Amino acid sequence: MHPKLKLKNISWVNTTFLVSTPILAGLGLWYHLSHSEFTWPLLVLFISMYIFTGMAITGGYHRLFAHRSYQTNSFVQFLYLIFGAAAFQNSAMKWCTDH
Repeated sequence: MHPKLKLKNISWVNTTFLVSTPILAGLGLWYHLSHSEFTWPLLVLFISMYIFTGMAITGGYHRLFAHRSYQTNSFVQFLYLIFGAAAFQNSAMKWCTDH
């Protein structure tokens, strides 16, 4: 077995969190939709957060903070940090170090 693939190298807190979060979100969505009606604002919020958190991870954590591929102003960096945190992918510093 490759040394990096050993079970002792797995961060069990992160692994448990990242595996359980989508499951709990799916159960929460099912519960919410079974006890209330569908609303368009909820769908807009979902799509917006999907786009903003995805952009924060790919454009912010990965390209800006990890590789320094481009420069931007501090307000955009702040938005990347806020929405990156909302994506539950650890802090930008931890993410970049692991990358």
